Amino acid sequence: MGRTAYVVGLQDTFNAQFPLIADGFADLERHAYSTTEAARGGVWKGQQAIVVFCDGSAKLMKCDPSTLTVPGSPNRADLFDTSGQPNWMNSKGPDGQHVLNPQ
Repeated sequence: MGRTAYVVGLQDTFNAQFPLIADGFADLERHAYSTTEAARGGVWKGQQAIVVFCDGSAKLMKCDPSTLTVPGSPNRADLFDTSGQPNWMNSKGPDGQHVLNPQ
């Protein structure tokens, strides 16, 4: 734990349900975590990621045990996945990514 990921281009005036900051991922391409707490991308008790939303609220969110991602987007898929979801966190950073996971 200790690493963070964040969504680029969001502000506190955006949709309150958009995630802004979260525990860093083990696999950025899939937005997946590790069940090993001490590993890169490891989450709380190997099951829950901390997510901070645009409205400033934060909560522990249970990871899907089969994908190790956090469900929560409009179609109940990965909270950080924008594919096929118009207007769901569609901002992009300079490298074309919308979620950054600094080393």
